[in-house]
Amino acid sequence: MSNGDSYTVKDALDYLSKIEINNLHMTYHFNIRADERKSDIYPDANGVVNIILNDTPCGILKQSEEKFKLIYNLNDDDDFVVIISIKNSDPVRINLISCFPDEAKKRRREDV
Repeated sequence: MSNGDSYTVKDALDYLSKIEINNLHMTYHFNIRADERKSDIYPDANGVVNIILNDTPCGILKQSEEKFKLIYNLNDDDDFVVIISIKNSDPVRINLISCFPDEAKKRRREDV
């Protein structure tokens, strides 16, 4: 941890770039939400894990001392948001809290 009791965005990105599947814990809530929201566009729980392991988020927001909102771009119209909580740094343990679809245009500026 960089700031005592609080993880930074830099910490989160660093951990995400080095994690393996055994560092991720799917919570009950996450599994329910991933199952409810899976479709031809949006992944199931295992698909979300693959995205986290293999892709770099296009956005990340710190929500609390250990919780982060990761935004992954799926296509021109669709983003997929994953809420994580960093529970331990040595060894790294990341809880997958929730996931949901979002419109990609919400994070883009129209005038750019």
